[in-house]
Amino acid sequence: MTDTAPTAITPSAQVTRPDGRVEIAPGTPPPSGPYANADLLPVPVGKRTWTTYDFSALCVAQERTPTARQRADQRFRHRSRRPREHVSAVRG
Repeated sequence: MTDTAPTAITPSAQVTRPDGRVEIAPGTPPPSGPYANADLLPVPVGKRTWTTYDFSALCVAQERTPTARQRADQRFRHRSRRPREHVSAVRG
């Protein structure tokens, strides 16, 4: 099972910038294995386009958006009221 996991990058193969950003040291081979591909590899600092504002906006949007479970709960509660309202309307 361990042969399917990608190889980890050792801390010595990482470069920490003064602003706190981390990237793979130049000349270090990228992680390999079936779970590592071009879409998942770390992006070099020079090619990164997201700012602090972008990450903050994403966090706020995710916090304010109801989850699928919350939406399902709302639909279930709404449907469970209908039969009772219908029965009371018929009796009255």
